[in-house]
Amino acid sequence: MAKISFITSDDRFYNVSRALSLMKTDIVSAISNAKNVVIKANCYCSSYQLSATHLDTLDALLDFISPHVKNQITLAESCALGTALEAFHNYKYFDIQEKYDLALVDLQKDQYQTATSNQDSSDKRKISLPKTLVESDFIISVTPPKTHGIYNYFGSISNLLPSHLDPTAQSHKSFVRSLRINKQSSIASASSTQHNNLISSLYQIMPASLSVVDGYATMQGNGPGSDGELAATHWAVVSTSAPLADLLSINLLEFELENVTYLAEILKEANLDNSIIVGDEWKKYITNIRKHPNFSNV
Repeated sequence: MAKISFITSDDRFYNVSRALSLMKTDIVSAISNAKNVVIKANCYCSSYQLSATHLDTLDALLDFISPHVKNQITLAESCALGTALEAFHNYKYFDIQEKYDLALVDLQKDQYQTATSNQDSSDKRKISLPKTLVESDFIISVTPPKTHGIYNYFGSISNLLPSHLDPTAQSHKSFVRSLRINKQSSIASASSTQHNNLISSLYQIMPASLSVVDGYATMQGNGPGSDGELAATHWAVVSTSAPLADLLSINLLEFELENVTYLAEILKEANLDNSIIVGDEWKKYITNIRKHPNFSNV
């Protein structure tokens, strides 16, 4: 039975900590056997907090999982605007590095290896991805929810793609070099549908084992970068099922599933039977955030 936790309050640390505690049995049983735990944070911009995973969110997460993890935990990300080193400094990730014995990895400087999606033979995708993520046996995706000019909604699944490879990133050349839809067509000329299909393929290759969608401060409007604006939503969603975490999040932010193509595609293969939401009553906290100016029905 799949479970999702939802907590809301005016305390970000509490929201994440409490949402995790409601999932303790599910999380501990899985993470205690993991050999290579990687936290995939989000730092689209190196100097705009609203675009990035908050320190309090990471602190609450690490406080919860550290007693149950045998080996060193890795925190990994890159930036679309700025560098990972700048982001780790500006968002004070170094402040918790020693506390939790964290390894910090800049995914833009990581070794890359080619992985193939598990789609049928007529539509397999080869994707060059950071070794740190591909070799992890327990990826934790932790991100604020944001609007996005191509995906419409950005959440725990789309966060699996390093920020410097985001199709809206300035480092678009590296994105073109690293990712291919097929032998003839590069991502540079890809349609919105193809970009969404790529995220679906990415999730097949390296699904998140745990998702933390920190909706304390949601980005609305012209996301996912420095032009996005605050929607003070004050909640957290946690699940060992990333599709379910994102599904609840889009409902909280009044996105229709049909407008989040990659999530709709992934959910076709997900088992939603007997899934339950624990914690606070989420329907009281639905917010119709302002969508991206390029919001589409693709």
